[in-house]
Amino acid sequence: PARSGNRAPEKFIGKVELKDLSQFYPGMRAPIFKSLNLGFNPGSTTVITGSNGSGKTTLFNLLTGLIKPSDGSILVDDLNLEQIKPGWWRSQLLAVGQEPEFLEDTIRTNLGNTGEHVTDADMKNALSLAGLISFIDQSNDGLDTIVGSSRTKFNLGFRKRLALARASLVNGTFVVMDEPTEGLDGMGARIFYNFLNDQIKNKKTVLV
Repeated sequence: PARSGNRAPEKFIGKVELKDLSQFYPGMRAPIFKSLNLGFNPGSTTVITGSNGSGKTTLFNLLTGLIKPSDGSILVDDLNLEQIKPGWWRSQLLAVGQEPEFLEDTIRTNLGNTGEHVTDADMKNALSLAGLISFIDQSNDGLDTIVGSSRTKFNLGFRKRLALARASLVNGTFVVMDEPTEGLDGMGARIFYNFLNDQIKNKKTVLV
């Protein structure tokens, strides 16, 4: 069920905390994690590693608000995420998932949804940062190229870069990325590392 919180804090300093968090799925013999307590302090960088199935993507989905915890809570500057407006929380997240999802719509719409005053110039700067501007310049439709859920039209590397361009347009404080360099070539990986290093320098709260 979707969250229906209505709080929109004026300022977010970047503190996120997991309190006694448990997550289990129907049919599983044991929870993915149980009574997990973790704190991400403002300006800190945390790297979480683990084998496939150990819960990294579940943690990403919990922190970004895509799913609700089975038990326990996620605190954002000491306020329960359940009480926070989902739109406000999205406006704080520079998030790139393992399998990025896009609206069945144009690149312009997908990037423009990140804020009220995003211009074409902003989008082109973001696409340059992600190494996609030559694709935009050479494609017939440019920013009006349709993307969506189809994974056959654009490979994972392209979708990851497009998700990075989208994330870079968010003026948020919490950077959360799930397997950011999976499916990328050497140049794509460097683009992600450069972006992450810039966020660390800018004292964002970073979780990879």
